[in-house]
Amino acid sequence: MKQITVLTALKSAIISEGLCALLRSFKSNHLSIVSIDDFPTLIDKIERYNPKIVFIDPLIYSHETINEIRDINNDLFIACVTAVSLPETIIKQYDGIINIYDVPSKIESLLNEISAQKNNEQKELSPREKEIVIGVVKGLSNKEIAAEINISVHTVMTHRKNIASKLQIHSTAGLTIYAIVSKLIKLEDIKK
Repeated sequence: MKQITVLTALKSAIISEGLCALLRSFKSNHLSIVSIDDFPTLIDKIERYNPKIVFIDPLIYSHETINEIRDINNDLFIACVTAVSLPETIIKQYDGIINIYDVPSKIESLLNEISAQKNNEQKELSPREKEIVIGVVKGLSNKEIAAEINISVHTVMTHRKNIASKLQIHSTAGLTIYAIVSKLIKLEDIKK
């Protein structure tokens, strides 16, 4: 079974440590757990570790933060950890909800479901990943792609890693063929 990276981004040390201890106790999953407690570290850790799941405190992180996270990795499963009932407008931002009063089997079941999804991952590229492919095929450097679509160079590199993993294409020539066949780019748009 493949290892799944889980990132916890919870302000409460008690809740964070408790969730991490609970996650470590699950024998059916191979988890690598990274724990942080501030926003700048969150974005950096997502780019660095490329987690499959992020547990977030919904009272700390805004809707804009959730969108920024999804922009980095659209395949990321984002679950909020809460002790209170939340309005529907907040709940719909997340892929899952964990209440601190939930029984451990509910959380383990969620992990098993996500793990099964990881094994059956779709090979479809996100719109942002398609933009990255187009930039690569046009002959742009990572820095030029980052500047063109207003993201960091590190995020471009993370997207490129995800693209290679999804498509199993590891060369610019292969991406060029993919982009032409998928009608992401026309032959005349490619640098000679």
